[in-house]
Amino acid sequence: MSLFVTTDAFKKMNVGCALDEGIASPTEVFALFNGERTIWQMKIHCPGTPGHGSLLHENTAAEKVNYIMNKFLALREEEKNKLKANKNLTIGDVTTINITMLSVS
Repeated sequence: MSLFVTTDAFKKMNVGCALDEGIASPTEVFALFNGERTIWQMKIHCPGTPGHGSLLHENTAAEKVNYIMNKFLALREEEKNKLKANKNLTIGDVTTINITMLSVS
């Protein structure tokens, strides 16, 4: 690729390239990292005791979802605190956790 971008054919295409690894940059300077971050997409199934809304059943799906969410959010908070506590760290040095979708099936 490095050879191709120096050719006249590439220059005539009038396109640019940017790296999309590491962290976002508000300027034209991009930081490069030798490590690789991985996106983990998880699907967690939380079956539970079904029942009538006027009863307090044990072992419900909502209780299980609450347990899992609390674990994810506790780890997220640890990483946020790690980032705040050490000014030498950047967002690329911590594990980011973002819950982007919940569904009921």
